[in-house]
Amino acid sequence: YGSKHDGRNRVTVYRPAMMEDEQGPSPLPAHASIEVVQALMMSIDLRDGFTASHCEDVARFACAIAAQMGLSAAAVEMLRVAGLVHDVGKIAVPVSVLLKHGPLTADEWSAMQQHTLHGERLLAEVTELRAILPLVRSHHERLDGSGYPDGLRAGAIPLLLRILSVADVFEAYTAKRPYHAEHTIKEGIALLQHEAEAGRLDAAVVAALSQIVQSEQNEFEEGALLAA
Repeated sequence: YGSKHDGRNRVTVYRPAMMEDEQGPSPLPAHASIEVVQALMMSIDLRDGFTASHCEDVARFACAIAAQMGLSAAAVEMLRVAGLVHDVGKIAVPVSVLLKHGPLTADEWSAMQQHTLHGERLLAEVTELRAILPLVRSHHERLDGSGYPDGLRAGAIPLLLRILSVADVFEAYTAKRPYHAEHTIKEGIALLQHEAEAGRLDAAVVAALSQIVQSEQNEFEEGALLAA
């Protein structure tokens, strides 16, 4: 259910077997293009120390949620790719903003919000990745219209985007950052449920992630009992 890696909480939820029932060809991606973008992600990681691993975890959580909700293999693959590259626009955000310990000023917050637009513009140059541009641009949108960059509301936020947003928020809650302490997995789920109750995140998506976590916990506890 959970494992420690680099001193943080981890939930092992995505397994390659999820992709074995491919239902027709997926439009994503050309492997060379993904490798180039992942190299960009690593360059950001050299600046802040966590963006690349954050994206890997978001991709894993998003894939697990999509599979739990019964989405097609093509949809799972789209979320995997979007998760891996969704924060590539942070390459244009000053490192002083990325790593600031205290609250951001209005100008700093504006610079941070621009990373979604920077990412969209950057990935628009990669033909094979154009299908995921809406996910990259809008992964910080919220159902109540409080998100950015466009203030989209529920009717304009499709399911794949809702899944990516929940995965992104969950990883952020349960990861250690320079500007906040990590939460436990249980605390992270509770915080997501609060966001869903407030109308910002999709309750069905949060419930799917909660079911995954509970299932992983049950497997862990059963294994511990068998080993006793």
